[in-house]
Amino acid sequence: MNRWRLTAAGRGIDLAKLSSRSPALTNLLQGYSFQAKVDLSGEAQGTLGQLSAAGWHLKFKDLSFADKTADYLGEGLNGEWLGDARLKAGNWSGTQRLAVNKGEMLTPFFYLPVSKQAIELSMGFDYQPKANSLALSSVNFSQGDFLSLNGKAVLDLADSLQIQSAEIMSPPLRISPLFTRYLLPVIANPLLENIELAGELAIAFKYLNNTTDISLGINHLYLEQGLYSQDKGTGQFAIYDLNGQLNWADQNAEDSRISWQGGHFFGGITLGPGALPLNITGNRLALVKSAAIPILDGKLQAEQFELTQGAKGPKIRFQGYLTPITMEAISTAIGWPVLSGQLSGMIPGIAYENGVISVEGLALVKVFDGDILIKQLKLEDLFGALPALTANLEMKNIDLETLTRTFAFGKITGKLAGQVDDLRLEDWAPVSFDARFQTPDDDESRHRINQKAVDNISNLGGAGVSGAISRSFLRFFEEFGYDRLGISCRLENGVCTMGGIESSEKGYYLVKGGGIPRIDIMGFNRRTDWSVLVSKLKQISAGGAPVIE
Repeated sequence: MNRWRLTAAGRGIDLAKLSSRSPALTNLLQGYSFQAKVDLSGEAQGTLGQLSAAGWHLKFKDLSFADKTADYLGEGLNGEWLGDARLKAGNWSGTQRLAVNKGEMLTPFFYLPVSKQAIELSMGFDYQPKANSLALSSVNFSQGDFLSLNGKAVLDLADSLQIQSAEIMSPPLRISPLFTRYLLPVIANPLLENIELAGELAIAFKYLNNTTDISLGINHLYLEQGLYSQDKGTGQFAIYDLNGQLNWADQNAEDSRISWQGGHFFGGITLGPGALPLNITGNRLALVKSAAIPILDGKLQAEQFELTQGAKGPKIRFQGYLTPITMEAISTAIGWPVLSGQLSGMIPGIAYENGVISVEGLALVKVFDGDILIKQLKLEDLFGALPALTANLEMKNIDLETLTRTFAFGKITGKLAGQVDDLRLEDWAPVSFDARFQTPDDDESRHRINQKAVDNISNLGGAGVSGAISRSFLRFFEEFGYDRLGISCRLENGVCTMGGIESSEKGYYLVKGGGIPRIDIMGFNRRTDWSVLVSKLKQISAGGAPVIE
């Protein structure tokens, strides 16, 4: 019969010493350092000089490995590898299974912790020596109920290992443990450390004829980024009940679509239900057709959107317009006093590059029966630890009666114009600007100011006339006439350098009188601490009188 059978077993084998004495193992493990204790048992059989079947069972303990660059690491791994193979018609086929029940592995793409639930990898294989082809079938990779992947692949072994085709699929997986266990440890981004996730994600991957297709099915995704705070109540950004199908391919991807039921950003600015049709091909994501995104009580109409991934990072281009959003909704959302008017504007272009968002063109705010034009708006590190905003503002025909009534400032009638140059906010608080506000030269409306407004303006500019009113015949008048009014502030290093509509011997005019009865209001403080000035303005807007120290 000339049949033979061989069995072998070994215990406590030092893998590092064994690999140094075995050329075959040295070549197999080239570029890696290994340490482990191994128990091995195996069986082989055949006829004459021909191997026809084999089986093996290898148990390893305290396995550690690393490549030269420390990109692929394993530590404290315990588990087993077992399998079998048979020769038939010149081809080898069989099954194998790898189970790891202790330790951890780290790669540049994911982290695999092994704690209470083991990692298991099983598959069937078919090796054709003449074609140098290895087919893997019924591939299953799993870790308890956290992760499950199924697939198949065909590998070309002719010169070096090359993938001819591959498919990987998953059932719907819970996103939260998938992200926090396997991805977050390798993502060096502090923004993602304060993210909360819920929902399911199904994965489908296909590689054939040098083309790749990836599809992600999103089921009821809830996402919130940013820590909860008592002041804001919610995180910086959230999206609720996101559903859809995202398809990516390196060529000619099928269109994708996502929809959501709600969300918010910056705490109180809400998003209504909406949907986006997208195409994601290669390094480009683009809006397929125009779409509306509900924001507060208005909408952002997106006409064009494109994101490309370049060598220096992502670039974004956007065009669209904002339908009117009431200032009442905006001011309530961000905790300001209730304002009247509307925010709207054309957005000829928004660009994102190197972490900076630049708005091209003008944004128009219609508020207090006038207009505010926003120019050269830029945002840096929008959702980061220190977001920054820079812009230039121009105000036209603001109705002072509406403005002063809104902020409980006292009554002033007339119009107001002005501009704010080189405005910079950091963490949404002003750190520098050059602002000037004054009565427009062409204002022909009625100019009146009452005693409460006189007191408040005087207190902002220093020791003014407010005390004198109660000690003179002026106390019998509720309102006074004025010709012009204005104030300026250049903020630098926490100090506001102040001025008015024109200088005088000892100070500057905040209000220059006109008509009967006439009153002039002077300012004497040229330099004022910004925090003190803000405190005064907050007291005024709350309906109280500023405290002068």
